[in-house]
Amino acid sequence: MTDVRIERSPGDSGARLGVDVLVDRKSTGRVALQAGWTEWIDDPAKPIFRSIKAQALVHDEPITSPFDANDFDAQGMTKETLGHEPEQVSIDGSEEADPKVTQQFGDNKHRVVDYSLVASSRFKNDFEKKNPEDPREFSIESEPGRPFTVSVPSTARPKKPNVAYVIPTFGWTYERESFPIDPGARVHSTRQGGGLRVYLERGWFSSGEGELLGVVFWPGLSETQCARLNEGHTTSFDVRDEFPPVTGELAKYVTRWGLDPRLRPHSIPFLPTPHHFSAPNGVAKYGCDLVLEECEKLGICNTPEGRVSVAGFKPEYDAQRGLWRCDIRVNPVPAYNPFIRLAVVRYQPDSLRNCEVSAVEIADFAQLLPDRSVSITRVPEEKRSIVIQVSGRLTSRRSKSVQTSLK
Repeated sequence: MTDVRIERSPGDSGARLGVDVLVDRKSTGRVALQAGWTEWIDDPAKPIFRSIKAQALVHDEPITSPFDANDFDAQGMTKETLGHEPEQVSIDGSEEADPKVTQQFGDNKHRVVDYSLVASSRFKNDFEKKNPEDPREFSIESEPGRPFTVSVPSTARPKKPNVAYVIPTFGWTYERESFPIDPGARVHSTRQGGGLRVYLERGWFSSGEGELLGVVFWPGLSETQCARLNEGHTTSFDVRDEFPPVTGELAKYVTRWGLDPRLRPHSIPFLPTPHHFSAPNGVAKYGCDLVLEECEKLGICNTPEGRVSVAGFKPEYDAQRGLWRCDIRVNPVPAYNPFIRLAVVRYQPDSLRNCEVSAVEIADFAQLLPDRSVSITRVPEEKRSIVIQVSGRLTSRRSKSVQTSLK
């Protein structure tokens, strides 16, 4: 098997395949195309999500004999495109015919499918079977254990996510410094704020394998910026940039900051940018130039203002709460205890165009807490004295980081 081509149209429940095979017409009588994949199922009525292994016989067809084929090569293998009449394929294989083999999945979901071939001998009826009950006797699998893996894209938008609640999260680091003259003289403890945990109701994988929780932001990324972010680089966005305010109906469907009204409104960018999001336990998957379902309804999807980007995060299942959860790190911004209102979608990166994201779910405002550090140091000259230093951002109008000490 040299190539597998997949075609799907919006709304399709199946996939059309073009499969190129190198066969020996002298000895090969039939070729069968087999498929194997993993189905991910999250039924809220069950105690936990599950995965099952699925298999299917996609196609089985006879191979034209050397006497009837117009492309027979007595010295080597011949290219055969499954699902086509001989006249549909050029002799030299330079032209590809439209896929005719169809695999039905029964839904619109994305799957990662492993395809393999089983070839049967043209002369199997001339030999006595050792095991009559084995249908695969006188058959051979192409490259066992090395299937041709293909990503079959989803053909419909995912379902709208159902956010249960959003809570702040913290990270803690602890460090003890030892000195030869005074072991254990200093202790550092740091509380890292800026984390959010989004809990989601059951019923994940509405678009299949690889479904993510996407945070919607605007203005959208360019393809170059998006590619650089997915490669682990930064983009030309600057957290100090002053972006034009989002207006009209679109403002309801993108992630927004919230500020204490006592603070200066210009101490934070008006809208979150890609720089503000990261994944604590992995890498976020960024998508650009995406069209929201709501933008289609507003009739602005063909304008630059109607295109958004998302930062996608992989959810994990919380068996104790019976919910899915997604951890998001919001990087520090120049404001004290800012609020953020997440606009989230289900995001399926492996989708047809304009089928990548679901309708938007607006979460409640959540407050981002600042970092705090505490250092405790012994005073060598005074054995009963210690110095405690607390550093972090204060509730001042300038919102600068400060440090204070006491003995």
